[in-house]
Amino acid sequence: MLTLENHVSNDQTLALNHYLFHGIQLFKFNQQELNRYIKDKCAANPLILIDEEKMPLETLAYHHDVSGPDILAEMLLDFKCTLPHGDFGIIRTLIYSLDSNGFLEADPPNIAEMEGVPLGQVHVNLERLKTYDMLGVGCSDAMDYLRFQLINDGSYDEALFQLFSSHLTSIAHDDFSFLADSTVSKDKFLDYVDHIKTLGLSPLSSRDDAAIEPDAFIILGADDDIHIEIPDHLVGSITFEPLTLSAEDPEFDKLMDGFQREYEELVSIMNARSRYMHEVLSVIVFMQKEYLSGRSSYLETLDQTIISDNTSLSPATVSRLLVNKYISTPLGVMPLKALLSKEAVSGASRSKVINMIRQIEGFPGMPDARISKILEQRNIYISRRTVNKYKNEILSGLKEA
Repeated sequence: MLTLENHVSNDQTLALNHYLFHGIQLFKFNQQELNRYIKDKCAANPLILIDEEKMPLETLAYHHDVSGPDILAEMLLDFKCTLPHGDFGIIRTLIYSLDSNGFLEADPPNIAEMEGVPLGQVHVNLERLKTYDMLGVGCSDAMDYLRFQLINDGSYDEALFQLFSSHLTSIAHDDFSFLADSTVSKDKFLDYVDHIKTLGLSPLSSRDDAAIEPDAFIILGADDDIHIEIPDHLVGSITFEPLTLSAEDPEFDKLMDGFQREYEELVSIMNARSRYMHEVLSVIVFMQKEYLSGRSSYLETLDQTIISDNTSLSPATVSRLLVNKYISTPLGVMPLKALLSKEAVSGASRSKVINMIRQIEGFPGMPDARISKILEQRNIYISRRTVNKYKNEILSGLKEA
């Protein structure tokens, strides 16, 4: 049986020396970012290497990690080698004008004016950018990107797409009454919407989502015990190979000492991250065990402050460890923050209240005041306005975060 005391001890602390202080931003990294960081450190330090003999075969996939920034660097190099100088300058400006999702933030006319070229030349190079490996980098927004993907797979239908893009709110509420004014059958339209749902929403983040690498695993054992595993194989695989060479050169010795210090700092930071992740996950598992084991349909009240109060960590450190992380659970892979739920009223989490509203028969068409009264009968006292907020979240298909 998992107990909080068995896994989290507040008197266990790690000295916050200078290198941990400067490396604490690393706690924000997800598994892919962490692997990339370690590889970069090993590449920069000739005396540090990753001993792949110490790693399970399945973890060696990090060699093939291709992220958004890597793709953009690849594009720049490729276009630099294949395009005339003028076109490459336009491509470079386009790439520098992308947001983190791969969407173009600048207007083509502004780029044309900036580069001093005809607008048509900008559009030609924008098309080159979009069709590079058919990634769609450079689309203007999510809708433009969906259109690009549909055209690319040969399923674009102007009439169906216009219906879809013009009635997003109605579709989210399962209201298809707008089809009465068209010649499209409901079955045909629903098939089209289902196909659209399989597509990515942005050029770069969709690539990352396709290969989500969980930062931790929560495993339900045969005896209903829950185990936590963190794939920190790289930490144990980082090896330092000292250079035993007597150069009688103080500067050379200083350089070698620096390489060793970098190795020690890297290992210390990795160990700190692993240990702190264990502390955070232990609290989450302890609080949400009923939900994770499938015996409850809602989350208990749990936020960053509660986690901080039950660990040796500050709220800021907890926040860094939660951000941008995914976790594999018996319920599937989900964002780590999806296992948190703020308190809605005394003794009830937001997740619990939303679940109670969802269980009320006929709640979608029921007045908010009536729902509020029903909840009062179950000792849940929330305002009509809050009821309306939660009801709309349910109807919009929003999940607890």
